[in-house]
Amino acid sequence: MERIFYSIAEVSEMLHITQPTLRHWERQFKQLAPHRSNGRRFYTKQDIEIVKQIDYLRNEEHLGMDAIKKRLSDNRSEVEKKQQAIERLRNIRNTLQSIKQNIS
Repeated sequence: MERIFYSIAEVSEMLHITQPTLRHWERQFKQLAPHRSNGRRFYTKQDIEIVKQIDYLRNEEHLGMDAIKKRLSDNRSEVEKKQQAIERLRNIRNTLQSIKQNIS
């Protein structure tokens, strides 16, 4: 059964992004609005995808916060497609590297 919510600690570990960075991005980007209950944040899969997009724009395209905000509000579907393509390519590379190591 697929989970609906993930804690900030789980998202941080899953994406290798610190919890303070996630909190900062939450304040900066209106698109990122995890559910809150009893002072705790709970991220949906959609929230996680937005985090991935912000991370992609920040670390792959080297954009500043204002540029990221603009790209997410103007062309979010394009950003999502690029980010997902990069993620698939990384997974393929990792698989190929693993195969290469097993052959050697």
